[in-house]
Amino acid sequence: MALIRHEGGIGEYVMVPTALARDPWLTPEAKELYLFASTIHDDDDFTTHYIERALGMPKEVILITLEELNNHGYTRFSVDGNEPA
Repeated sequence: MALIRHEGGIGEYVMVPTALARDPWLTPEAKELYLFASTIHDDDDFTTHYIERALGMPKEVILITLEELNNHGYTRFSVDGNEPA
């Protein structure tokens, strides 16, 4: 196992499920979006426009990728702002 050391003032960390990281059926965009979404705080403005600016992903790709993550059971999301079922 590799030992990784971070020098300097790197802040918070997030955990990524091993199943997601190794899932051969998920696109790289889905893994990137999941990782990015994991860093969002509850009070952050987590909208498609925010993701577009941060990741440079077009809105259409974001929506397809969210659906992909949802279909594989990694996320539950709401497009209209209501709580997912």
